[in-house]
Amino acid sequence: MFVRAVSENPRNPLDTFTLEALANSYGSPQIWGVLAQTMATSLACGVLATALGGALAWVLARTDVPMRRLLLS
Repeated sequence: MFVRAVSENPRNPLDTFTLEALANSYGSPQIWGVLAQTMATSLACGVLATALGGALAWVLARTDVPMRRLLLS
């Protein structure tokens, strides 16, 4: 899939692989915008999941929550 993305002819990618096609693919500002948005989304999801998981762990460890066994299993 990668070789097809950076070749001139997708039907026969190994014959037409060029570094110019690679530079055109990854030199585009549009690609860097998509990559930045993807990284920001994954970072936000990781921070949110860590915060929610930490809060739930604190609640389960420090308080007397009803149905605690259900949440721990």
